[in-house]
Amino acid sequence: MRTRDRAVDPSRYERFVVAGAASQTEPSIIPLEGKAPYFPPQNLLEIQFLLEAQRIRLRPGMSVEDFLSDDRWVLDDPPAAAWFDVARELTWTRDPFDRLLAAHRQYRGWKLATGDGHLLDVLEADAVIEL
Repeated sequence: MRTRDRAVDPSRYERFVVAGAASQTEPSIIPLEGKAPYFPPQNLLEIQFLLEAQRIRLRPGMSVEDFLSDDRWVLDDPPAAAWFDVARELTWTRDPFDRLLAAHRQYRGWKLATGDGHLLDVLEADAVIEL
């Protein structure tokens, strides 16, 4: 995630759940194997929290909703009850956003594309694509 003194560009946001990326060796934000990466819905809430805490800022004139209009990815909408059932079992983190992100990846059976060192350390190598 970008620091407070830099603007967040949605094309560089580092947390995606990627469907259909089993053979992908080069991480990318552009479509993988003809499919757009999925943008997990909890990321929108995390970005909003970080904005409110003044830990990040968006580019001038940009809003959180602009993440939804970028056609390089698709907002996923997993059923909350099933998704949260998986999240309850992930006790390796106290960060609610990391827990929801990892649960989303596990629930869908997709890979997580991330540059987050902690997630890269705790998730199985075949579950992630390092950005």
